[in-house]
Amino acid sequence: TQNNIETKVEHYKPQLMLYAKAVKNITGDYPDRTLLYFTKTNEFKEISVSDESILQVEKHLLNLLEDYKENDFKKNADACSSCGYYKEYCDGV
Repeated sequence: TQNNIETKVEHYKPQLMLYAKAVKNITGDYPDRTLLYFTKTNEFKEISVSDESILQVEKHLLNLLEDYKENDFKKNADACSSCGYYKEYCDGV
């Protein structure tokens, strides 16, 4: 459904912003476009890149890191169960 696709776009947006930052660090410029491709629906979704969107992701990651250091982060059953650090480094939920 379209709602499900928009949820996935929001889920993957931070990852694409970090990729865009890496491209800028290497080339000096952001990529012209960032796209997600959904194989089931054969759709592309473009995600805009800006200094503001990247700064927002960086702040969020820094806050998560601080919370993790203080062991004061909110655990989420959906996110934790699919996380690569679940159980090995983190008790999860």
